[in-house]
Amino acid sequence: MSEKDSIYQTSDKFYVFVVCGVKVHIDTLHHSLKSFKKNTKLPQIVITDSSRNEIAIQHEYVIDIKTPKHFDHHQASIFLKTSLHRYLPKGKMYVYMDSDILAIGKNCDAIFEEYIPPIRFGADHCIMPAFSPAAVHCGCQESYDKLMQSIKDYVVQFDYCKTTNDEKILKQRDILKRRLLFIMGNKKEFLKTGIRAFFSWPIFQLDKDYKFNRKNKIWYNTDDQPIMTQVNWKKVSKKFGFRYNIFSNTIKDKKGRSIWINQCDHLQAYIDNKFDIKVKNANWQHWNGGVFLFGDTSHSFLDTWYELTMEIFNDPLWKTRDQGTLIATAWKYNLQNHPTLNEKWNYICDDNNKLFGYREADGAITKNQKKYSFPDFVHIYHRYGDNTWDFWNWINQEFKDKC
Repeated sequence: MSEKDSIYQTSDKFYVFVVCGVKVHIDTLHHSLKSFKKNTKLPQIVITDSSRNEIAIQHEYVIDIKTPKHFDHHQASIFLKTSLHRYLPKGKMYVYMDSDILAIGKNCDAIFEEYIPPIRFGADHCIMPAFSPAAVHCGCQESYDKLMQSIKDYVVQFDYCKTTNDEKILKQRDILKRRLLFIMGNKKEFLKTGIRAFFSWPIFQLDKDYKFNRKNKIWYNTDDQPIMTQVNWKKVSKKFGFRYNIFSNTIKDKKGRSIWINQCDHLQAYIDNKFDIKVKNANWQHWNGGVFLFGDTSHSFLDTWYELTMEIFNDPLWKTRDQGTLIATAWKYNLQNHPTLNEKWNYICDDNNKLFGYREADGAITKNQKKYSFPDFVHIYHRYGDNTWDFWNWINQEFKDKC
């Protein structure tokens, strides 16, 4: 038995990572592994193709697998991820982790107790229609970008504060937007705020930081500086043929979906056309491939996921992703109602979601008006290491001795 093989004698449970290619991804892996070594007791295995790596992976347990030369690095990583069960001993339990996940909780290893055969994933941060434009080349992303630019160009005519370059004002504007989104998403807060605003004329004091002049429709800070004009969204909706709800201040398209989320049903159709697999729920809450538990009973599922994924690599209608084929595989095995992991095992930090935030006072996180105890694993799928992002700085400051 080789020295590397001896790891399998130390435990029957392992974390598994897959990384290959450019330096930035390997640096991310190294940073992530530090958090796992400090906050977990179980060993970690890294699967890679070292011939592709710009720098060496600094870890004691590495499995080196040659990937097809005609694949780019992204395809090679997905190749390894969807076939990783083929390189690992049977009779063990594994948890796959994306390299942009940090282990910062106090009870991380308890995730292995969450296994439900044949395989178990967590839910993604959006539903399938919102993921669709990122999975297939349907033209919806380009159309959405064009629509958003048109709305922006139209709205700027009424928002006289929009052109400011003052960083302080821009930050205050962003905070105000988050607070207003929180109020609109919370029925109790929306009602209380609406009643106060109704009886306030012409100045409505939202809180100690912001006030609204109902006469000129402008928001001001405590220094009486204008920071944002209240846009007449009813007028905007009419201009672009959408439906506006005055009570919830929401704009929806003809299908009843929010226009602020790029959504389409093409992925559902593409899965049917490509694989003859029918995803019967157009708004299915699909799984996130960043964390999943697997063992011997998972091999058939993983083989299918791998095979379907290899098929789309040669199809120009599909983008290089593994979640579209994960959806197809889940429905093929009739697992659409299979229990997903609690969010604490894969807490997706989505800065595009303006309802995402955090509370420093008690060490809890807020997301979509829900408050969470600090999760065991945070999944920072974008802006990893971005020192201009307040959440990233908070993570590193609050848990600097952990990650």
